[in-house]
Amino acid sequence: MPAQGFLPVRQLVLVDLLSLIVGTKPTERAIVAIDGDGSRHQRQLVAELLALAPAVTDRDLVGVSTESFTAPGSAAQTAATGADYYREHYDHAQLHRGLLSPFQQGREVVIDPRNNPHDEPQLIEPSDTAILVVSGPFLHRPELTSLWDASLLVHPAGSGDDTSVASKAWEFYVEQSPAQQARWVVDLSDPQRPHLLVVDPEDPVV
Repeated sequence: MPAQGFLPVRQLVLVDLLSLIVGTKPTERAIVAIDGDGSRHQRQLVAELLALAPAVTDRDLVGVSTESFTAPGSAAQTAATGADYYREHYDHAQLHRGLLSPFQQGREVVIDPRNNPHDEPQLIEPSDTAILVVSGPFLHRPELTSLWDASLLVHPAGSGDDTSVASKAWEFYVEQSPAQQARWVVDLSDPQRPHLLVVDPEDPVV
């Protein structure tokens, strides 16, 4: 238990990370990607950042999961290999057309919770300095990196079903060294004592 008056290490790291996120394009709308294998550790990290934001910044942070942008006939059910899942599971054209582009333009966006039919659609009305936090797997793939104003890689992101096609897809993706494209990396080997790394472009993480 932490000594009285001292914050736990995890909360200190979250505050540091949040300060970096809200420093992205401070006078404009910004889009920040949080890339990870979709485990509960990644989802918890995102939820804690969004919950902490009002105490740290006046900027609006809006979180959206790429699970709302899966391809029709979800490859989660049909993919034979991890590579198939990686290539086919998410509809990135719809992500750009239905979320990123209108957000950048300041237009209202309604997100349909495609994989959670019992949830209400999410209405986004971006302010002039809002930050859109997009979380999910494979966000440092080559065709997406130019869409983010900043990005975080969560590594390692927790223990899931290592035999699932989704886990095999993450292994396939990691072989492409996504950390080389990230601005920040959070190591969650010890979830209560995470380590935050600010990546030097001249000396990227391998």
